[in-house]
This record gives sequence, structure tokens and C-alpha cells, in this order.
Amino acid sequence: MEANEYLRALIRDLPRVVALAILAGLLAFGATLVIPRTFEAEATLLVGPPLDEMTLDFDQVRASESLVGTLVEAATTTPVLANALEDSELTGTVSDLAGHVSARAGSAGNLMVVAGRGASSNDAEEVANAVAHALVTATAPSQGGPGSALIEIAGEQVVELQVAFDRLAQEVDRLSSLSVRSADQDQALLGARDSLLQTSIALIDATSLQASLISEPRLNILEAAAAWEATSSPPVITTIAAGAIIGFVLGAVAILIDQAYRRPSGSRQILDRSGVGCLSRPASRRTKHQSMRSP
Repeated sequence: MEANEYLRALIRDLPRVVALAILAGLLAFGATLVIPRTFEAEATLLVGPPLDEMTLDFDQVRASESLVGTLVEAATTTPVLANALEDSELTGTVSDLAGHVSARAGSAGNLMVVAGRGASSNDAEEVANAVAHALVTATAPSQGGPGSALIEIAGEQVVELQVAFDRLAQEVDRLSSLSVRSADQDQALLGARDSLLQTSIALIDATSLQASLISEPRLNILEAAAAWEATSSPPVITTIAAGAIIGFVLGAVAILIDQAYRRPSGSRQILDRSGVGCLSRPASRRTKHQSMRSP
């Protein structure tokens, strides 16, 4: 089928295609009303002492930044979520709550964000605030100081870094003691020295953090989650537009298929499409003239 034939067919059936696009858009709008909308709210937490007590201690800031990743993982652990359910009006199980909360690092190095999701903005706000408060409670130093969960996490980091430091130091000593080294061994020695330097810096930060955690809390809610209008569900206008576009495209494709596979009806259309009709007309005319001339 030629392009001009398809274009004529599309123009001829354009009202039906437009009607199909409108119908698809209406169906998409109906889907947005039926599909449950999911709202989100975020609570921002500061890893470190409160802002009014914070001093410009570069070591403490670096130590706090190094702990953000650990706290992000701790926010969705079972103990924290269980405490959030116990200390709030949230209902359901720990598994249910885990499906409605997430955590990530904030825009600044010592900030983290706890995000809650719910069927309404108030539900999302309650989830985010409950988990944030539970995380602060779980990581705050207890009256005895060293019993804090956060201090225990920092202590585990110190142990892990110390083991890594000792292993790298042994590797550097071994490679340095070689009288003759290959190119690969020289490259390995440079890499081991660089890793040893980075590990030593991280170990100093973790040790400093562990010491400072005993006397002051290291996690504070900087901004509680507030109800907001934004929703994580697809926007209504975008959904309607997408439905209308899909309907128009399907209608155009349907016309293309119909024109490509439509069977001609009648002997006249068959002859016209095959070209036989054009060849047969002169022959019939000559036969007619010959019959008129015959005696």
C-alpha cells in the first residue's frame, strides 16, 4: 500500500481515530481515580550534636559523615522499626512498616533523610517521624554511656578498620622487603600503600567518633516530616495525555492494518487493482467495432 493511500484513509477515518484517543484518555483518567495514591514525607536528621551545641571541629564533622552510611542502613532494621511501632500509633507488623519507609544520605555530608510513604499525607508524615524518633532513641547514649547502640556500631567500625589496617601493613612490609620486584609487584605495593593511608585516616576518624559518642548524642532530628501535597503516583495530566497518545497511535495502526489486508469487493475493484480492467477495455471496444462493421 502506498503512503498516499494510507494518508487518505487516515484523513477519512480521522474522526474515529480522535474518538478512540479521547476514549483512551478518559479510561486513563478513570484509572487514576481507582489506583490508590501514595504520598511521601521526609524527616531530616543531623548526624552529630545539635546545631546550637556544635563547634567547628573538623575531626568530628568528618567522623559524623563517615557514620551516615551506617545509620542509613540501621534505619530500616528490625529493632528500629519495632520501636517505631511500639512508641507510635502505627499499626501493622515490622514487615509492613519496612515496605513504607526508606532512608538515604542527605544533601550535606552529615545529614540523612528518613522517608515515609502512606495512603495519605498524614500517614506518610507519621511513618517518617516515628522511624526518625526511633532511630534517634536507638542511637542516643544511655545513662551509662557505653551501652549506646551507636557507640557499639562505632566500636565495631574501629575493630574492622584496625584489622584491615594490620592486614595492609603486613602486605606493605612483605612487598617492601623484596629485593627484586616485578612491575606488577611495584604496582601492588603502590596500591597497598594508598589503601593503608586511606584506612589509617578512616581509623583515626572512627576512633575519634567512638570517644566523642560517650559524652554526647550524635543523632538529632533537624527537620520533622510535614504533610505535603506531592504524591509519588503518576500525575493525572501526564497519565491522561499518555492514554490519549496511545489511543491515537493504536487507531492509526489499526487503519494501516485494515488498508493493508482489506480484500477488494466486486469484480470491478479486482480488475482495477490488478490492472486487468485497464487492458480489457480496449479489447472489448475493438470487438464492438468489429461486430458493427461485419455484414
